Amino acid sequence: MLQQAVQRIVHLRQYNGSISFVPAPGFEAYGEHASYNNISEPTNHHNKCGPSPEEPVNIRQHGYEGPDINLENMDWRTISGPFVSVWLHNVPWGSEDTKAAPDAKFSDGYLDMIIMRACPKLSLLSLMSGLSTGSHVNSPYVVYFKFRKTKLSSI
Repeated sequence: MLQQAVQRIVHLRQYNGSISFVPAPGFEAYGEHASYNNISEPTNHHNKCGPSPEEPVNIRQHGYEGPDINLENMDWRTISGPFVSVWLHNVPWGSEDTKAAPDAKFSDGYLDMIIMRACPKLSLLSLMSGLSTGSHVNSPYVVYFKFRKTKLSSI
């Protein structure tokens, strides 16, 4: 396991894309202002199972359909990559020994986003050792905030 972790750090992957989100109260300073109408659609169209853009989709709803929400009137923000990792959580623990989102609460109505940016490999090792306590979120290479809605786009 340790050998695989070291190998991943040495050959670190980075992912390009953008993350658009509506921040929770108190987290409005994260990201750049964005308009919902200007949030780009993913350019990757590998979905062979779904309908083509020309085919109409008839979706039947069962039960409560949720509130009518106007996404255009929300305060959207965007953070652009490259990213080393992006985690979305609604509970603090990602596994029994990984406290990925230390401030997450199951019933607070928000999700927690943990974004890890590219960093020196030695700093990345230090980040990995902080995952068990949640101290990794204090790193300058980690962005940690709460949000209400999100849209992930790859480039």
